[in-house]
Amino acid sequence: MAARLLRLTLASVRTSPLALPEGPKILACWHQDLLPMFVAAHRLPSLALVSESRDADFLCALLATTPVCVVRGSSSHGQAAVRSLLTHLRAGGTVIMAMDGPRGPALEEKPGTAWLARQGHAALVRMEFDVSRCVRLSDWSRLRLPLPGSVVRARASIFTSP
Repeated sequence: MAARLLRLTLASVRTSPLALPEGPKILACWHQDLLPMFVAAHRLPSLALVSESRDADFLCALLATTPVCVVRGSSSHGQAAVRSLLTHLRAGGTVIMAMDGPRGPALEEKPGTAWLARQGHAALVRMEFDVSRCVRLSDWSRLRLPLPGSVVRARASIFTSP
């Protein structure tokens, strides 16, 4: 029920178009911006790394009706998930993941995203979002939930892996 309500809310959010590089890429954001990321990228066929925690179950339900496929795992658990992401990138795909790891601290980049970009020969696209109106959760991530009718503006910084 919560995922359905969230889907309806996010459907009313307006987004700016994404200008992304061709070829394999990782769209990386902070945990607080996972929902704005999925709003902006929900039409983009991709593979998203989502935690195995019960808290992340709503993200899986939310993404079930989009072309975004979910791989459950994390940088600290789930070698099979990492192998799936690498295979997807090497085939030219797009991966979505949080830069601040599965447990934070928030806004502190972990090495897994850059490592995956290097290993997958993919561009690392660091995404930032402006959300006109949102509610923040009180957990460690301070996840931002865009409110109905709000506007999400995306900015991308593109880094190519050596």
